[in-house]
Amino acid sequence: MCSSMLPLELINMIIDELAGDKPALSACSLTSSSLREQAQKHLFSDIVLDLDTIDPSSSDDLHDILYSNPHLASFVVSLKVQFSQPSEWEFVIARHVALLNRFPRVRSVTLTSPTSGKDLWRIIQRNLRVALLTLIQQSTVESPLILEHQGSFPAQIISHCWQLKHLSMQRCLLQDSRYKPRMSTEIGRRPHSRQQGHLESLSVEIASDLLLTTLIQPTSSLSLSRLHTLDISDIEAGHIHALQKILDVASSLTWLELGIKYIPTNPADPANPMISLRALTRLEVLTLTCGVCYRPGLAAHLLHIIASLPAASRGIKTYLSLSLKVQAIGDSPRDYPEEWRLLDTTFTAMLAAGVLALLQVSVRTLHMSEDEVVNLEDLLRGLVARRCLYLVDRSNRSV
Repeated sequence: MCSSMLPLELINMIIDELAGDKPALSACSLTSSSLREQAQKHLFSDIVLDLDTIDPSSSDDLHDILYSNPHLASFVVSLKVQFSQPSEWEFVIARHVALLNRFPRVRSVTLTSPTSGKDLWRIIQRNLRVALLTLIQQSTVESPLILEHQGSFPAQIISHCWQLKHLSMQRCLLQDSRYKPRMSTEIGRRPHSRQQGHLESLSVEIASDLLLTTLIQPTSSLSLSRLHTLDISDIEAGHIHALQKILDVASSLTWLELGIKYIPTNPADPANPMISLRALTRLEVLTLTCGVCYRPGLAAHLLHIIASLPAASRGIKTYLSLSLKVQAIGDSPRDYPEEWRLLDTTFTAMLAAGVLALLQVSVRTLHMSEDEVVNLEDLLRGLVARRCLYLVDRSNRSV
């Protein structure tokens, strides 16, 4: 007698195809016991935990579900924790702490808040703060840890997250946790913090000298020797020393994105970030974004820096995005035509020689007349021909 039951492997494959379709997965979990476990794995693999005190109903519902079905917590591999204002009610905090301690196999954690309240981590109730810090230091949390809009976040905690492979910090305000020992070192002194881990990718939306310095401390549990992807934006001159130390250590980098907000006046200036790139022998992709205010003489400084980029013969794909803001009326392009022609001919030659794989030049200025637009396009005719030039007036209207 033949069985009409489908093989379990086939059933699981069918349910895997439904991943992301929560109504269908919910129906499968209710239809048959043979479908339930695989459907629940997909339903609970990625969840959002809202700790907002204005509406605690979502966290209450999740608490009740996991209390009644504790095995579901082991299916969670990606957890997003949202909180905008800390609760002052002890019973609410107790529930939040209990929830944060329920995910034994979570691999990816995101901590996010609507805005970067500068005192957020200072005013979080201590038990909740410890539970959040314990969560991100959990040995299973590897890729990625994402921190968004975290105010007063203790920077040194990151150096104790030895298990991390991928870290992303977006719009975070950091504090030196050495001055807040009860906030950070009580977690960092755990035995597992002595282990050595290897960070593989790092993305920081706003450059922080404090974070970069913390990561290269000898006491850090995270090594950068295997870092292959680095993306740091809003780099100012004050950050460059720590950045150069990271580039000196991260010799295994293959992908590098830098957002720079200044132009050194001398290519030999220690603040020239291009100097440290010469040692990155494994680099494959370099993306350089530069946004500065135009001033007479800037073109020469800029071209010296660009000329120090790694040679195209090394097989590096270099992408350059340059944004120039012309603020003073006396600094109009028509007042310095030779300088703008130099930019045009140099960039065009670099594109033709393959030194640059992609170039985008954006010029923002005061309201330009039609004659000024025509004049600037004539000065930058090579970039216009290659469709690399974007003209924007002060009101962000393309011209």
